[in-house]
Amino acid sequence: MGLDLYAAGAGSKKTVELKRQIGYDQLLSQYTERKAVIEWVDYLRKHPECKCKLFIDSGAYTAHTKGIEIDVDEYIKFINSIDDQVYVFAQVDKIPGRWGQPKTIEQQMEAPKLSWENYLYMVDKVKSPEKLIPIFHQGEDFKWLKNMLNYKYTEGALKGQYIKYIGLSCNKELSTKDWIKWFEETFKMIRRSPNPNVKTHAFGMTSLKVLEQFPFTSADSTSWVRFASFGRIVYDGKIIYVSKRNEHNEDYIMNQSPALISSVKDICKKLNMSLEDIINDDSGESRCLFNLRSLKNWVDNYKYTGTDSFKEDLW
Repeated sequence: MGLDLYAAGAGSKKTVELKRQIGYDQLLSQYTERKAVIEWVDYLRKHPECKCKLFIDSGAYTAHTKGIEIDVDEYIKFINSIDDQVYVFAQVDKIPGRWGQPKTIEQQMEAPKLSWENYLYMVDKVKSPEKLIPIFHQGEDFKWLKNMLNYKYTEGALKGQYIKYIGLSCNKELSTKDWIKWFEETFKMIRRSPNPNVKTHAFGMTSLKVLEQFPFTSADSTSWVRFASFGRIVYDGKIIYVSKRNEHNEDYIMNQSPALISSVKDICKKLNMSLEDIINDDSGESRCLFNLRSLKNWVDNYKYTGTDSFKEDLW
């Protein structure tokens, strides 16, 4: 099985050019990156040969941090206007409580209910309901996942069919161990449901190890730019320091094996730059370019491994 990995965030002109050149899928927020969305749509319309898939996020979480709620109808109108070039798009989900304030039990219980109501509202108004992704968050009652897995479209050509794609959002404040436990429970429920082959998207998943352990259809990540901004690159699933500030760290590039250093140099050469360029990169752009190329290599050679307890339960 394969995996679609979306680069979350627009990036510089050079990184956008590389994404289009190597066919790296792109996720953008319609709330904070609408200009970039329109530029991507225009490009894809003019270049049908481009293999990049475009995923649009509602931006509900970012809006929530600013005390703003996304206008669902305006979002629907925008999505419908670019439907021909959008591969999938996320629903407007409800974030509980107010940003910076403790969440009450009532707010936490109400949020998934409002999210589900938003999904049902949107599914009847978007041009392509099969592209609309409802989102199940870690910490929510599993009855809301069950709702998604049991739901059938009620109108149009899809009437009587199950939801095609759902989003899974783990709690980024928890540990990787907690994510794995939750994903195991989630996928067990999916496999035992009437919709066992539904596609799944992992929102904001930066752990390549987790992506290898579960049968996701796709994921999005800011790893390509986030690691670069902290002086790091990604190679073959390993996080390597390249900033000279970390030259005494065992994970610093020049402390790695000759074979690994040679492989990193090979990728740099394909990008028309040198290892010294990413070591001395103050802007982070060359590191971003390296990470995009390296992560694309990982995706092209992706292998699903599973977890022992997950596979044992299935069989």
